[in-house]
Amino acid sequence: MSFIDDAQIGERVRSLRLTAEERQVDLAQVLDLDQTAMSRIEAGTRSLTARELVLLSRHYGVATATFMEAEREPALLRQGEAGSDQADEALRVFHRNIDAYFGARALAR
Repeated sequence: MSFIDDAQIGERVRSLRLTAEERQVDLAQVLDLDQTAMSRIEAGTRSLTARELVLLSRHYGVATATFMEAEREPALLRQGEAGSDQADEALRVFHRNIDAYFGARALAR
């Protein structure tokens, strides 16, 4: 698994924000930041804190790994905002993770 840098994280944050048709100041409010800090995050000159990462993930309905792992592509999955292909892929990933979790639990017994 490879991770992305702050510039790429900022790009993903910006992409999700624009897809959701939000302004920087709106997202900054969600993260309890000022607009300048939000601008620096999107520019890749400021890192996200763990708290901000969780808040972003919850706000956009995406996994926290969306902002860290290179192989994940951000996609809004809130009701009515995802295309059917995105929703189908999200369900496939969800079911694989659930199967892996319960498989690991069964092996641990």
